[in-house]
Amino acid sequence: MASRALERMVSKELGVYSRKPILEAGNPAINELLRPNARDAFPLNRFHDYSRLPMEHWREWIDFDAITAELMKNKRISKLVEIEGSAALEKTLKEVMNWRAMTSYEEEWSNRTGAEIKKSVVEPSKGLPADANEENAKGAAKDLHDRIAERGNASLMDLGCGGGGTIIPVIAELYPEERRKLDVHLVDVTNAGLKETKRKLKAMGVRNVKTYKTNFYELAYRVIGAKTPPRLFNPLRLLSGVALGKKARALRGKLDVIVSGAALHHAADVEPIFKAVSEMTRKDGTVHLFDWGHSRTETQTINLNDPRLKEKVYPVANAPSHLDTIRAMSQTWLSLWGYAPEAKELLVKRLNQGGEFNFAEWLTENKARLEPLREKPKSRFRLLRKKEGYLPWCMEGHRNPAEYVRLLEKYGFKTETSYPLARPGTDHTGNMLYLMSAKKKSA
Repeated sequence: MASRALERMVSKELGVYSRKPILEAGNPAINELLRPNARDAFPLNRFHDYSRLPMEHWREWIDFDAITAELMKNKRISKLVEIEGSAALEKTLKEVMNWRAMTSYEEEWSNRTGAEIKKSVVEPSKGLPADANEENAKGAAKDLHDRIAERGNASLMDLGCGGGGTIIPVIAELYPEERRKLDVHLVDVTNAGLKETKRKLKAMGVRNVKTYKTNFYELAYRVIGAKTPPRLFNPLRLLSGVALGKKARALRGKLDVIVSGAALHHAADVEPIFKAVSEMTRKDGTVHLFDWGHSRTETQTINLNDPRLKEKVYPVANAPSHLDTIRAMSQTWLSLWGYAPEAKELLVKRLNQGGEFNFAEWLTENKARLEPLREKPKSRFRLLRKKEGYLPWCMEGHRNPAEYVRLLEKYGFKTETSYPLARPGTDHTGNMLYLMSAKKKSA
């Protein structure tokens, strides 16, 4: 087992939990390895930190040998590794990488103004996420109906509640008298989201609402009893370890239903989260979630002619192919970054050519052609685009839904997956959204 001293030193080298931004706090050579495009011109600088990728894809993007070599230049780390062994360093590095991803998100959120948070998070989602929320709510509400009928009460948690887009449709499906018998637990990193969602729930007649201002890892690690790295700085003023630990322990075996909408992809490693979900749910408890999932982040360079890309992302009737999701996600980033439709047409033309495709290289090669195609922002990211630093980041934990299924089943759930918004064979963004329901096995 790695020592706290080794964990602290590796965390410092990776810029985790410092008052300074990651690029200033961490080892410059390691930052260059994890954020090689950070100093580049737009839009390459939007690729952000590779630690935000799903950890199952890290080896395709991150040179761990180079990072390890940089860490070993630190005399204190080198001495600790002599005592504890290289395996301890490898394990610690992977764990700290997860926390770096969370630190990166905290850094992003702490720099946003209240108006930006309200516009991009608190206000209800539009379009496809709203449709997914409505679909997701049906199963969750049915389970709550059943629990209240059986016991006279029920408990519900929203992991990453934002402004309430996922949980409000669930509550809307319940009768007024059922809402009064419900205990609701809201988890999010922003005060704005927690306060707004709680206000809405109270207005709908929900009497008991508890809030947890924390990130997924902080909550999950305390539920499962795992150690967390020392938090030297808390920019979002999240719950203290003592307060959160007490609340987390009280949740074990208490929840009937957990919902989450387009939130869990913010975690590079979802295993501790699903382990905690299992520990928090009662026997026969259920999980209802939707998230973004695609194959573009699996490797930097994709062979578009690979026949495996024609296979379905997940084996259900209306699931898209891997190629469908790659095409949809690549075009979506151009839209989020404010490019005109002509930019997407340019990208589609390239994708239709097949062969090896590297998104970053394509952006570099077409910089001159893309620059005139930036629009004045019209979407809900308008406020964010006033400052280029707040444009959406490209590198997040979008992963194949099969990984969620694997982990849920590992921790005692039976799962069902569907793609009600997908349009296989097209570039529709619904191809990246999937719904998943899971029921905890009673034995």
